[in-house]
Amino acid sequence: MKKVTVVIEKGNPGSDNMAINLKGMELPKRDIHISLFFDERRIIGLAKPFFDNGILKADMEFFKEEYDHLYPSIGYQSIDCSCKSNKVSKSKLLTISLGSQNADRSIKSIGEQANDSD
Repeated sequence: MKKVTVVIEKGNPGSDNMAINLKGMELPKRDIHISLFFDERRIIGLAKPFFDNGILKADMEFFKEEYDHLYPSIGYQSIDCSCKSNKVSKSKLLTISLGSQNADRSIKSIGEQANDSD
């Protein structure tokens, strides 16, 4: 199994131009499944999300080591948001998935982040 700690969300506006206030995000109390963006039924690992200096990170553990080229992204439920300000002020983290890119181009792939921490 491969273990790595990575940045999964910075709160910057995504493709929908909505920014997430990470201070208002509720995290799950247990580890959550990591899935593939294009196949959410396929569980590829477990993640324990946490906040570090205002950035959402996760300790990830993969069942196989073949996901270094993919980028982490999150799925969340908006609890309170404003369309006028394009800001999600309260939310709940639901999923972490890996795909071919993240809407926030500053978030690196799993492999790039693992190499940065070496």
